[in-house]
Amino acid sequence: MSDDSILSAKPDTLWKRVLLQADGIRNDSFRELALAWRDNPDLAVEQLDRLAAAVDKPSAWAAAVADVECDLQMGYAEIAIGEEQARGLADELVAAAELTSSARMRAERVVFFPHQRGLEDAA
Repeated sequence: MSDDSILSAKPDTLWKRVLLQADGIRNDSFRELALAWRDNPDLAVEQLDRLAAAVDKPSAWAAAVADVECDLQMGYAEIAIGEEQARGLADELVAAAELTSSARMRAERVVFFPHQRGLEDAA
């Protein structure tokens, strides 16, 4: 997809997984937080404090996020895309998935690194 796309997919640096980047969701979240700050700075700070208190507590994180979304009236994390963008994203996902699987298959064929030749007999 183009550089200004709101969704894109690519293999991670180790080519093990596909990374789906959702710039639109990130941008919308920051915009909603900025609007909440503009409209009611005290409430926004209170909600950020709530998130900060839960950041190291996985069991409390989901509830804190839900509370913040509700109290700051944040929208759902969703993106509407047209047919052309959907097809482009589908192509990126397929290409990235093929790259990760082909890299994995190549890695499975390499049992030893060149400097390890001969070690298989010693084992």
